[in-house]
Amino acid sequence: MKNLQILSVTALSLLLVGCGETAKTNTQIPKVLSEMVTEMPIKAHGVVADLTENSLQTALNSGHKFVVFIGADWCPGCVRLAKQIRKKPEMIPENATILIGDYDADKEFNDAYGVNQKHTGVFFDAAGEVVEVMPAVLFRDMLQFLDDES
Repeated sequence: MKNLQILSVTALSLLLVGCGETAKTNTQIPKVLSEMVTEMPIKAHGVVADLTENSLQTALNSGHKFVVFIGADWCPGCVRLAKQIRKKPEMIPENATILIGDYDADKEFNDAYGVNQKHTGVFFDAAGEVVEVMPAVLFRDMLQFLDDES
């Protein structure tokens, strides 16, 4: 459908260039394009970011649910899950966040939130309180938690 709209606008502009009112008509083409763009739905989605002191503080202060995934670059399952999360931010609900941390580098976070193994999800509610620490977390677990209205 989108390709058809673009093709239609292109064909229309070519037809209009050939008519006697070229200057007047050409000024209408950007308006047509801008109207098309505003009619196209833009799906808002959540945020995927690396775990840093700043990103954690931002998520804690956001007033929205978020998840911290703790993996390791030497863990094949962790690497796959981190790639899956990064490739599909459109699946994350609007105003939700998934932060990706490193099991070996983020010892302070791990100690503070009870993470004692890689491939763990730490689930925070909108008030910034830990709801659950889930070893062997899956992407669908994160999405279900973030999408749940409660």
